[in-house]
Amino acid sequence: MDELLALDQDVANVFLDILDPVGQGLRMSDGRLQRAILKISTPAPVGCGLTPSSDHAAVAWWASVQASLTEDRDLFSLRTSLARHAEDAWAFLSSSLALNGPADASRLSHLIATSSRELLDGTVYYPGAEREQRVVRLALRLISRGRAQAFAAATSVDAISPHFTAADYILSKSPTSIGGIYATPLSPRCPEPLTPHNYIHFTRYFLGLPPMHTIGNIDPEAPVADYPAQRCLVHSGAILDAAAYLHFLTHKKTQPCVW
Repeated sequence: MDELLALDQDVANVFLDILDPVGQGLRMSDGRLQRAILKISTPAPVGCGLTPSSDHAAVAWWASVQASLTEDRDLFSLRTSLARHAEDAWAFLSSSLALNGPADASRLSHLIATSSRELLDGTVYYPGAEREQRVVRLALRLISRGRAQAFAAATSVDAISPHFTAADYILSKSPTSIGGIYATPLSPRCPEPLTPHNYIHFTRYFLGLPPMHTIGNIDPEAPVADYPAQRCLVHSGAILDAAAYLHFLTHKKTQPCVW
């Protein structure tokens, strides 16, 4: 499982590297970066829907053992040899499903074994026992729902801080289906093709990442965000943040940028 976790991290890093084509580096706080990574793995249209392979692996292994124990008498007779693997798999699966103790686990008893002991003790899963046919699909749906809830909690009004501004909050809570572009193939007949340049700008905005800066226009000391913001070229004395909001330093006010 460690290898799959490393693979998931590499995939997320590649996703972020694509958004930094000139190698400037995504300079921001850890909080903003972790929130973006969470949104990447949150189902579309809320996020990008990049489901970690480690989630698939844990669910697939657990469902496969459940099914095999009800059909394969040889495996059933040797089931105690799976105990060590079952404990590791359950620890990871319960974490992915965001189960906080036996009470949460009991809600899934109709779908999966809710402990390594229940999986292998022979009282529920044995040759000839009935079993749920859609374990993988339903479990992954529950994991996706949990990720959406985790993102909602990470972007609540109580989370507003220097690395999660009011503009970030408004962006995260604005209902939109635009995130569906990460889950639906774009039509080749689209009148306005999504160019790589447009994709990078949109995705950085969608994830709440810093914008692509105008060369020579960065103000590292801009006191409005947790990343190097830029001076607005249209409105004198204003800083432009990642959500296209202007921060007027002299007037102490904020408003959407309008050209």
